[in-house]
Amino acid sequence: MRKMMYKELAKKIPDRIRSERLIIESDPIDNAQPVGSNFHMQLLFDIYAEFLFPWQKEDLDLGCSRCLNRIRNCFAEMKPHLIELEKQNKLLNGVQS
Repeated sequence: MRKMMYKELAKKIPDRIRSERLIIESDPIDNAQPVGSNFHMQLLFDIYAEFLFPWQKEDLDLGCSRCLNRIRNCFAEMKPHLIELEKQNKLLNGVQS
């Protein structure tokens, strides 16, 4: 059940954001630390608030380590699904070229 939830959440992130900001060499998902000053964490925080749970945007706080841990864990759970979506997107774009 949880696996399906993370798969559905991963689909909410636009292809461009996934390709250009998440599934990249610097690997912000693996390199995020639950500290508000961490660049990778700030990126995950912004994507989480904008695309995954925009109705919680006002309640999220970069200074809340529990919030940041929840966000980081959410992205860690989504990562295999994000990678799979990226592979599918590349295949689709390769076929259309």
